[in-house]
Amino acid sequence: MTLELVLPQVWLDIAFARDPLDDSPLWVNVNPWVQWHRGVKISRRRSHELDQVSPGTMTLELLNSDGRFTPDRPDSPYYPNVKINRPIRVRARWPISPNLLYSGQATASNASMFAASDGDLAVDLAVIPPGFSFMRSIRWSGVLWNGELLYVGGSTVSTPTDQAITVTEGQPYAVQCLARRGATGPSMVRMFIRWYDVAGDQLGDSVGADVTLTTSWQPVTATGTAPAGAEWARVVVEHRVTPGASIDVYVAALQFEQAPAPTTWTSPGREFIRYRGYVDRWPLAWYNGVLGYAAITCTNSSKILARASLDDALADFQLSGERIADLLTIAGITDLEHIDNGLSQLRLSGQEEGQKIAPLIRACEVSEAGLFFFRSDGLPAFHDRGRRQAVTNQVLELPAHLLGSDLTIQVDDALLYNDITVRAFDGTEHRSLGATSIGEYGRYSYTLDTLLPADQIIDRGRAMFRMYEEPRPRAAPITIAAHQVPELWLDLLFLEIGDRVQVTDLPPEAPSDLLDLWVEGISEVIGDSTWEMALDTSPLSGTAALTLDHFGLGRLDENVLGW
Repeated sequence: MTLELVLPQVWLDIAFARDPLDDSPLWVNVNPWVQWHRGVKISRRRSHELDQVSPGTMTLELLNSDGRFTPDRPDSPYYPNVKINRPIRVRARWPISPNLLYSGQATASNASMFAASDGDLAVDLAVIPPGFSFMRSIRWSGVLWNGELLYVGGSTVSTPTDQAITVTEGQPYAVQCLARRGATGPSMVRMFIRWYDVAGDQLGDSVGADVTLTTSWQPVTATGTAPAGAEWARVVVEHRVTPGASIDVYVAALQFEQAPAPTTWTSPGREFIRYRGYVDRWPLAWYNGVLGYAAITCTNSSKILARASLDDALADFQLSGERIADLLTIAGITDLEHIDNGLSQLRLSGQEEGQKIAPLIRACEVSEAGLFFFRSDGLPAFHDRGRRQAVTNQVLELPAHLLGSDLTIQVDDALLYNDITVRAFDGTEHRSLGATSIGEYGRYSYTLDTLLPADQIIDRGRAMFRMYEEPRPRAAPITIAAHQVPELWLDLLFLEIGDRVQVTDLPPEAPSDLLDLWVEGISEVIGDSTWEMALDTSPLSGTAALTLDHFGLGRLDENVLGW
């Protein structure tokens, strides 16, 4: 029996330039030159929970036989922007679909993914096309004059911006939607596709026919062939009459596809950013002196924290997450939606001024017993210790037979500590000793420097001692041939560092019938017909804190007292 391998749709994009009007990255798709058969390797690893998540890296090889990826080559289409520190990303969509729009656009369920030259936009839950019970509509309201525009994408500027859709010159494209008006009129609309070249300049429009709207849903379409030099397209709905009074126009069931004519509407699936970072270097090579390649390496925003220094004052007595948020802001990273506030009050050592931001964040992470990392989408995340003390019920189950053949479980002294010293911000120390553990295994010492006040280091030391006084079974990196288990694609693409997984259906000679684990690191290799993932993990046992009156977390034989 032949196993059918199904992979998500994948795009690798590089932003060689930025939009001249809104400064957003102009993402150029370079899929035709990616050497997928050599593998695109992505890594965000940490070997265990006391380690630091390493900077997220990506390595790949690009075919450079025409010199397009050669810096300072004038005939490169990206000249003069083939430079280091250019943004780079990998996108994946599942399930695969011909619809190139985002889900929130295609289903008209996210008003922030649309923009209008005039009028108000809102998601309408009641006015939806028949047969589309899951659908929403975008209600475009106001005195809509002739020529007013509704953009698919959250920007109204005339340039492509990062809202543009990548296209291939010479290929046919079709766009469609369903539209109607409210109780009052008149209203007439048409759709068009606006084409842009790699410099962001307009190449023209492919315009559809005018459609006079009624209170019934009607199709509105446009088709066109991407002209020579086309790199991007934007989809636009244009209002074509002036009603003289406020009206409502409803738009739903949008689709943009590579096809000569519109086809049946299809959900675009869910898009996941698998990696976002910056190009570190452009090393070039010529195999046998003829065929050119660019083997590039990339690093995520960790490199920004490694370069930035503290040039502003920090507040004393801050919660750990609040201080991390301040440090990120100082470094120029302002999207902080995944930063927990923290549970520990942190002090200042007095030595912070002039230090690099990265070690200052690491000190907050260690003091809190939390977890700081950059997500696959490039955004920073901080989990305070409460994330693991109150165990989530959301868990990905991975049957053992779906994992790689090298699944191993080991018990050793790599994380055995029974003599633990914790230092407060002012040098005050507290030592936690375990006579029973020392008698059983010998002395294993660990010293932890923190920014905690002196009255917290006793609890900090005791909590750590309870976790590491006995060796626990640990799984070696878990490998998953994701391309062979398409039923898990959505779960695997959603999976992130800090999530919980369970390895089930273990053989009877294993320590237990399942492994309950935290994901500490993720690496993946994306090939032309394969997609391998590896998970660094740590055992969940010992991290769950006692919660009184809780069915699962209220038993001292299974949980530990929280800190």
